[in-house]
Amino acid sequence: MVWAPEGHFDRHLPFSLLTGFLGSGKTTLLNWVLQNPSLSDTAVAINEFGSIPLDHNFVEAAPDDVIVLANGCMCCFAGDDLGAALARIFRHGERDDIPRFKRLIIETSGLADPEFVLQAILDNPLGGRFLWLDQVVTTVDAVHGLQQLERHREARKQARLADRLIITKADLAEKEDVHALQETLRTINGNATQWLRKDPALSIDRIFSPFFLNEDQYPSMLSEWTRGVRPLPVTCDNQNAHVHHHSHTAEAASATLIADAPLDWRQLHLWLGRMQRAFGENLLRVKGIVNVEGSAEPIVVHAVQSTLHVPVALKAWPDADRRTRIVFMFTGEFTETLQAHWATFLSETLKPVFTEQP
Repeated sequence: MVWAPEGHFDRHLPFSLLTGFLGSGKTTLLNWVLQNPSLSDTAVAINEFGSIPLDHNFVEAAPDDVIVLANGCMCCFAGDDLGAALARIFRHGERDDIPRFKRLIIETSGLADPEFVLQAILDNPLGGRFLWLDQVVTTVDAVHGLQQLERHREARKQARLADRLIITKADLAEKEDVHALQETLRTINGNATQWLRKDPALSIDRIFSPFFLNEDQYPSMLSEWTRGVRPLPVTCDNQNAHVHHHSHTAEAASATLIADAPLDWRQLHLWLGRMQRAFGENLLRVKGIVNVEGSAEPIVVHAVQSTLHVPVALKAWPDADRRTRIVFMFTGEFTETLQAHWATFLSETLKPVFTEQP
């Protein structure tokens, strides 16, 4: 995949991945969100397990809005099904008799590994160029969730890659079991926002970003991942370098890299590629907004493990903060290594900043 900034235009569709283990309530949640009028122009793609697709029959959406991907694969989309589905979505917008889709929700099978699903989407020529990942939403069964997380690798992976964790069936479980599940999920993925499905405060704008719901808004890429992150000392004389760290006793940790001065795009691109190779399978997600030298528009970058999404040039900065902010989410103790790499990168690519002594 060529890594070059892609202009943000009206054919760029945000998509969210809805995943969760077998019986965890994915389709029930999907039906609930689709009842909201704000999502009336949403396409739904369903990745089903088995040669006879059934799950899509339980989705309360217009038939033309549901795309069934029934390939019998437990871990990923079949390439032909995915390519045909994405082509159909974009052809849909060329018809004059029906409104075009403005967003896409993909529901995976209960046995799917979301990493492989996302890689299949982003590696696809249409998906990688024209789709924008908004959120990974994972449903977790309050009654059986602890057992599923303990016994099934897929369930843990679904929780680990989530931006939102929606706990279902809490009314059927003991209160102490729900609390134990919440603590276990925080251990697996402390970066994700947790919600009880029956919480009256849960609404679609708590699940999806403003950009997903309204194309005139901009995605808030980093606000939740960096909220409450405490600064780490940076062993670098370059005053443009910062690293914030958010760790857990857990399987996943995150670090936020910050640069005050604009960055050279080519050099940053090469550095990110080196970091992907260095982290390997330990790298889970990368999200960032970059201030690029010579450009008034910010560049948004996103990666899922070894797959880099085509960067998007936003039309304007979403707020007054013009700093580069890149969040790495990973497993293992790599914060200090990442900190050192970032400090070295900035010291080699940015001119030193001198301050006047009083």
